[in-house]
Amino acid sequence: GKENLFHKMNKLKKSIRKGMGKKSSPKVSLVTVAYNRAHLIERSIESVLKQTFKNWELIIVDNGSTDNTREVLKKYKASKYKKKIRIFHLEENRRYAGGVNFGMDQIRGEWFSWHDDDDEIIPEALETLLKVPEEIDPTINAVTCNCIDTTTQKYSGHGLEEDGYLTYEDIMTKVSGEFWGITKTELLGDKRLNEELVGF
Repeated sequence: GKENLFHKMNKLKKSIRKGMGKKSSPKVSLVTVAYNRAHLIERSIESVLKQTFKNWELIIVDNGSTDNTREVLKKYKASKYKKKIRIFHLEENRRYAGGVNFGMDQIRGEWFSWHDDDDEIIPEALETLLKVPEEIDPTINAVTCNCIDTTTQKYSGHGLEEDGYLTYEDIMTKVSGEFWGITKTELLGDKRLNEELVGF
């Protein structure tokens, strides 16, 4: 009767409160695999911290660095970064593919991207990229943009003259150089790099 309904309502309220207390997943996961870049990685991290879009996580994989990368990363283990930056130290270098695969296994966001240990992104980068699926077409599952080479101050990506939709064929035949962007994590699934390939 009424008493039973009252108990059910209280249980429901408690479970809702419990759920509200749970950590929510970030919208974007950025993955940095670092190897002996102590002199560059701080600038790279600081550019992520300056993002106007705030719902992100930065996953840093120190891939067995032998320089003072571990020391530089210590300050980002402070409590004020705890919810934003997760740092993992691999005792031995797992080569490129091994470090990347480890980083991919840590992704929790709806979208993901690579953020190399020498990369810097402008403050509006994530906000601008996310506006494309949110304001133009929610079925879009990857958004890319050009990069600027800091030595030449010129675009490093070639083949695209204007904004627009790209097919896989376009990417394979018209585009060259370096671009950067975000991809829906569901496209990644359980795909990983082949760690047996020489050079990776």
